[in-house]
Formats: sequence, structure tokens, C-alpha cells
Amino acid sequence: MTPILSNSIRFIVLVLIQVLLLNHLDFGSASPYLTPYLYLLFILLLPVDLSPPTVMGLSVLTGLVLDMFCNTYGLHASATLFAGYLRLYVLNALAPREGYDTQNPDLFFTMGLRWKATYFGILVLAHHFWFFFVEVFRLSGLFDTFLRAFISSLFTLALMLLSVYLVYKPAYRR
Repeated sequence: MTPILSNSIRFIVLVLIQVLLLNHLDFGSASPYLTPYLYLLFILLLPVDLSPPTVMGLSVLTGLVLDMFCNTYGLHASATLFAGYLRLYVLNALAPREGYDTQNPDLFFTMGLRWKATYFGILVLAHHFWFFFVEVFRLSGLFDTFLRAFISSLFTLALMLLSVYLVYKPAYRR
């Protein structure tokens, strides 16, 4: 399957899961603290050799699609743009000595759990902190907003790692 087709399918599936399922989950009194944003996985799994303007354009597009469905008026777009911007720096900071194998279409799936947890974790935290602090846009309740962003990040990270390991089938298992 071509990278464009696989990424397009990933985009559609993640947006549908986010809009139809995850946005409607109710965790009772813990609900404000458990807000998963699995759609961010689309940006995180884009090819490593994709140009930064393309990544940022796809990040804004992804955010705008979510904004359209969630009536958040640019909140998702700004948070995904921030995550897309940081993505290059995080990839460079976590790059192996020999660099990334850009010929491997399953690069993100073949990296170890520690690398994935670090890479996903940094960008999910950045996205969630941006999202929740811009949503509140005041310093009153700073600790509550911080806690909400942190717990939602942990929940999202767990969902991302679980979904990557459930969906991916290594070449030797196919």
C-alpha cells in the first residue's frame, strides 16, 4: 500500500474514532480529566522524511477537521500545529546514531517501546498542555488545568501505545 493511501486511511479512521466514539465517552466525575485525543496519532505517525511545511499543513488540516466536528473554533488546529512544529525537534532529539531508516515504511512500529513512549509522550504532553491552557485562557485554576492536561495526556498515551501494538502486524507475522 502506498504511503499516501495508508496515511489517508489512517487519517479517516482516527478522525472517525475521535468524533464518533472518544468525544462521546463519559467517565462520570473523572470526565474532565480523562479526555483522550487519539487523532493526534495521525500526525505522530507521518513519515520521518516528510518536509516540515507539509507536516505543519497536515497538522492544521487535521485540527481544522476536528474543530469543525467539535465546534472548538481553531483550538484543535492551534494545538495540532504546535505538536506538528515540535515534531521535527523531538525526532531529531530522539534520533538513533545511525539516523532513521527512511526506506522503512514501518519505522515507527519497529522502534522500541521506550522510544515510542518518549516520542509520543513528549508530543502528547505538549499538545494537551497547549490545548487545555488555551481552552481555559486564564491563570485561575492553574493547578486544575495542569492536572487535567497531565492526566488526559497519560490516558491518551496509553490509548496510542495500545492501538499501535494492536493494529500493527510485523512483516514476519503477516
